[in-house]
Amino acid sequence: VINDATDNGFNWKGVANQSGAVNLAPNATGNVYGSHCWDYASTSHNRTTGHDGILLDLINRFLTDPQYAIDPNQVYVTGLSSGGGQTMALGCLAPDIFAGVGINAGPPPGTTTSQIGFVPSGYTATTASNNCKALAGSQLSKFSTQVASVVWGTSDFTVAQAYGPMDAAAM
Repeated sequence: VINDATDNGFNWKGVANQSGAVNLAPNATGNVYGSHCWDYASTSHNRTTGHDGILLDLINRFLTDPQYAIDPNQVYVTGLSSGGGQTMALGCLAPDIFAGVGINAGPPPGTTTSQIGFVPSGYTATTASNNCKALAGSQLSKFSTQVASVVWGTSDFTVAQAYGPMDAAAM
């Protein structure tokens, strides 16, 4: 939960208070892939280990704490760059938890960190969609109610610009 001292002028606390929302803003832990990144490129996404497990546990702790009175049907996740990739991975892995995802310049599941700047040959929106569905497993039907927002920058030269429309088509 963001407090005034760690808000860095972004007004997350004020917006949350005004709208009755609870905003969690975790920072990627550890040195993943030689960078301070989320482990979106994991080849073994699951609900209990890695950043997936840490983030799902964090969300569950707030969902089950009655002082926050969070509607479990109104849980959303968003992120930028590796956080956008992690957002897509979480939305795919746990569509029963997330009512919506906000993917900002995020590489899709099944790409590696070395592929953040280019789409690998043969990787398509269908590939991304199939990878996403595989992560959902038995929760596949929950995609019927999940919403997705995808944004990307036409001047982004870190994350391949082609991932944006690909993510949108996949979701």
